[in-house]
Amino acid sequence: MTTARIAGTLGAFTVSLKGSKRNPNATAASKGAASMIRTDEARPRNNRRMSDAFAPGPGGRFFGVAVRGSTYLRTLYLLAGFPFSIATWVALVTLLSVGAGLAVTVVGIPLLIITMYLWCYNAAVERLFANTLLGARIRPLPFGVEGDLNAWARIKARLRNPYTWRTLAFLLLLRFPMGIAGFFWATTILGTLFNLLIVPFNLLFGVERPMYGVTIDTPWEAALCVLAGIALVVPALHLLSFGGWFCGRITEWTLQSPARPGEPWGESFDHAVTAAVTWPGVAGRRITTAARRERSIQLRVWLAHAGLYALVMAVLLVIDVLTTPGQWWVLWPAWGWGMALALHTGYLLGGLLGGHALLFAVAGIGFFIIDAELVTDSTWFFWPLVSWGIALAFHAFLYFGFAPVRAEE
Repeated sequence: MTTARIAGTLGAFTVSLKGSKRNPNATAASKGAASMIRTDEARPRNNRRMSDAFAPGPGGRFFGVAVRGSTYLRTLYLLAGFPFSIATWVALVTLLSVGAGLAVTVVGIPLLIITMYLWCYNAAVERLFANTLLGARIRPLPFGVEGDLNAWARIKARLRNPYTWRTLAFLLLLRFPMGIAGFFWATTILGTLFNLLIVPFNLLFGVERPMYGVTIDTPWEAALCVLAGIALVVPALHLLSFGGWFCGRITEWTLQSPARPGEPWGESFDHAVTAAVTWPGVAGRRITTAARRERSIQLRVWLAHAGLYALVMAVLLVIDVLTTPGQWWVLWPAWGWGMALALHTGYLLGGLLGGHALLFAVAGIGFFIIDAELVTDSTWFFWPLVSWGIALAFHAFLYFGFAPVRAEE
């Protein structure tokens, strides 16, 4: 979890934007940083292009990849892209299918319009992550010309905008297979290293796990595997970095928009994402006018979410009682949506780390109940909790130990 790194990057862009507002003659580099477009002046040298990863220098040509943060940010992008791309693809296909099927009713067309705006926002988020994690330089998507139009004119302008359909094609036809391929690339490389390095432990505990069809059963063979794993660490990091760089170039080529003097929609979206990522929770806000306003917005959004959850669950409970008494299937959607509400509640109280912690707690309770009530022949619930708990502890370690997000300075 690199929440602190992303938050710090986004916060730096916000500071750059404030500086450009105070100085109308600000350089193009500061303006680019404000909209998360890293120019050559604003971009660190080792993040400018793929060839910089192999720049000459003492040890930097080959071994420097192990100490560059961009290597691990790119690896994070490859690993996280798989669940996000699948969730995006499934959501888009479902919404488009349902909207098209209900197009003859009063529900279908509004649902399709909402879906159109959702995929545009999703593409804008992809742009931010590509700029932050992959070092891409993608300008804000060109939807800012809609700002001065009425609602119907905005919809027509969005439908006529070629980037509306370009972003849809990217999410459905490129991002989904790219997420699968990137995840396979990263897990294959990391899995190979892991299997080579744990061979002595397999031999020590009597675990027979063939390595590519070869059974390792002697200490010297295990030592050779460990030496091979150590020797392959740096080449593996180069391969992971190249995979992230390649994904960044595809994303930049697909989503790059024409250069324009200003893009209000993109800038406002960047500000919104910056505020969301750097939100430390109500407990971490100082009592200022800006903090009160932001806290009020966050609280109203949470109340709307909680109220919608309560209303929908009440309707489902009535349906459950009237149609299938005694089965209580309503508990499943209550738990599933409850995890999302727990994430939102924890985020409101303690930022991203608070949301992660409360989601872990609610999910763990659900796993325990499922294990105790439905699966009585084995006890398995602690396995996902242990692995998830390690990830949560690492998240907290990064947050508190390196770059905690602070309230307004």
